[in-house]
Amino acid sequence: MKRTTLDTKQNFLRHLKKKDLVWKDNVAIDVFPDAFILKAASGQYEAESWLSGQHYEFFPGDHRERLCACCHFIPIEMKKNDALCKLNVGAIKDAGKARQKSLRVLHQPEVDEPAYTGVHGLPRGGEQPDGELLALLAELAKADFYLIRDLF
Repeated sequence: MKRTTLDTKQNFLRHLKKKDLVWKDNVAIDVFPDAFILKAASGQYEAESWLSGQHYEFFPGDHRERLCACCHFIPIEMKKNDALCKLNVGAIKDAGKARQKSLRVLHQPEVDEPAYTGVHGLPRGGEQPDGELLALLAELAKADFYLIRDLF
């Protein structure tokens, strides 16, 4: 299926596990920058080349309907204390520019994941991560994330 570049006004949706969130008194208050590190190769998987997520605007409906629709196409069992974060594509690109990196957000539909999207240009899995870039992405995520337990 054909890849297309997302417009800077569109949004990238990323699944965050409970361990990716900072908790205080059972309330998620922040996002750890490590949530945006691409995974290194393991015996079972190749190193990640891009950050996986969903194209938020791909699905019709209001905000809640779009979040719920994206949940159905994330191929991971989501737990109630996991979250979805919404990052604006223009802000992702700006974060990259601030660190002299050209980040691209591509809609890469797959048969079983029609809204599948990737952020390209991050250090690949196993390479030295850019801590400042990860912190910028975490700040974007902190501003707009939703716990799964609040959606269903």
